[in-house]
Amino acid sequence: MIDFTSIYNNILIAVLSPALFAIGYLYRSRKENLKNRKIALYILLEIWHRISIFYKKNFDDVFDQIVSEIKEQFPREDISENEIRESKNYFTPILMEKVREMALSDLDNFQEKYQEAVSLISSDDPIFAYKIGSASETKKFLKFLDSYLEKSFSPIEENDIGNKLSQSLKTNMTRHAELRAIKDLETDIKKLSFKVSLSTYLSSIYTIRTRRKKLAKLKNSEVKNLVKNILTPAVTDFNKSISPSANTQN
Repeated sequence: MIDFTSIYNNILIAVLSPALFAIGYLYRSRKENLKNRKIALYILLEIWHRISIFYKKNFDDVFDQIVSEIKEQFPREDISENEIRESKNYFTPILMEKVREMALSDLDNFQEKYQEAVSLISSDDPIFAYKIGSASETKKFLKFLDSYLEKSFSPIEENDIGNKLSQSLKTNMTRHAELRAIKDLETDIKKLSFKVSLSTYLSSIYTIRTRRKKLAKLKNSEVKNLVKNILTPAVTDFNKSISPSANTQN
């Protein structure tokens, strides 16, 4: 007598096994792709957090606070309006350079990190990976940024030729640090975060907005930190730089 139950079981196993295998493969693949997206998103956010410092074009909005802090640090000094203008012209470039150096110094190679994120995305979404890897303003900016970080302004400014080179680099940095490069990266971050999940997308938007607000206006504690760690040591150099002219006038 034919055992139909056994036959049906064998047929069922033969049919379901490939299906279950395919489902399992798709699940693992989807899980792996999601993991890669999350890692890539983190890398892009890490890069964005650092280069977003270029949103901060000047320190005019906090200079009054800085002057107040300087007066607290040097209560015996009678600072005139002319001296305030001179100190602003002297300290603003120092602030800009130091803040950018602090923001960028702990990431070795921006292009390599960016390419790592692109590679992670490419396994799941090659079209999107191509877009951000080949047709992105961000990649062009990061290429220039790595070149910028390889050069130390302090040594090259020791002579006239080096000073001209330094000023040229700073001018080019201003030109290449167009907001469209940062905004381009923000757009890619939003698109990638949406591919992860809706909640991740909303969190990314919140993170970007919060960072922009922080850059728009420094907190009092941050101003005090800048004065203590950057401006106070620089005041001595500033006083030295103007003392010869003061002696000449006398």
